Amino acid sequence: MPKSISEIQELIDNFETHHRDLHTRMDDDYDLWRLKEETWLDRWSENITDNQPRVFVDTIIRTLEPARLNIQVRRLDKDGDKERKIENFALSAFRGADDNLVDRLSPPLKEALLFWGGIRGFMAGRVLLYSDDEDNLIVDILPYDPRFLAW
Repeated sequence: MPKSISEIQELIDNFETHHRDLHTRMDDDYDLWRLKEETWLDRWSENITDNQPRVFVDTIIRTLEPARLNIQVRRLDKDGDKERKIENFALSAFRGADDNLVDRLSPPLKEALLFWGGIRGFMAGRVLLYSDDEDNLIVDILPYDPRFLAW
């Protein structure tokens, strides 16, 4: 249903107001990972930037990175052949998505999702399935920074 510009702006403002604390936390967590230097106004304080937050997130990513993708399909009719076809399709779709991301000089899907999940606490992405001029199925999965999504 089409909305006017003022209605859309009101929806955006309401969303941003409602999620301000979450966005602030996400921004602060990202600054911690980037080792953004803190500056205190007190001249008696010594400013020290600790790398512990970055080490923590990097440890999470390194721990989850070697995990193997496991897809299991269970149908009510227990047709194992159809289950395997769906599982193989999903695995090849993820491989195709990784190939598309690497062609764009972006990190592979799992790597990007682990990064944003470790820093933001959420994972998000966009999935498109479409066919090209030669009727080949194209799987386009793009990981997003969840900080800049609205839902």
